[in-house]
Amino acid sequence: LILNENCFSSSSDDKYFRNLPSLKYLRLASCCLHTFPDTSNFSLTVLELDLNFNNISTVPSSILQCNSLKILKLESNPITVIPKLDLENLETLNLRNTHLESLQCFELSSLKSLDLSGTFIPDFKNLTYLTGHLEKLSLSKTLVTSLNLSTWSFLGFLTSLELSDTYVKCLELPVSYLSSPICGRNAYFLESFL
Repeated sequence: LILNENCFSSSSDDKYFRNLPSLKYLRLASCCLHTFPDTSNFSLTVLELDLNFNNISTVPSSILQCNSLKILKLESNPITVIPKLDLENLETLNLRNTHLESLQCFELSSLKSLDLSGTFIPDFKNLTYLTGHLEKLSLSKTLVTSLNLSTWSFLGFLTSLELSDTYVKCLELPVSYLSSPICGRNAYFLESFL
């Protein structure tokens, strides 16, 4: 169901999709939403939720009931905190330009793409808890100054690491990725990512 760019006046406007128990795709980008839509009636079937460019400030823990969810897009919402996500099928998580200041420990074993660009997160130590095969990670336009990539279990699967327009001065890499020193005694520059 694609309802992008419709300005819903209240949460009661979710009546358009409330009684669709087999709904797989819900796209509500740029719909003037202030609250997260009620997903309870289609939580077992929904594969994609696109809520980009709204005014949603809270992600309810009920999102954890969406066991089949593969794509969650929350870009450009004033979200400051999201619940600890444990969605075993989630492959794409877009939190770009949200107001996140910290990152919960995610347990997202199927995650392939994570976009945290433009957030207010000062460090990404909790990325060490990500397991699985993360292929694309975007941290551009963040406040991060150093990254210890040697603690990332997904590093061997990563094909894209976006660090543009950041304050990164130091990348620490495992010995197997050595190229040329970039800073400090154990930090090295990884040519294939830049």
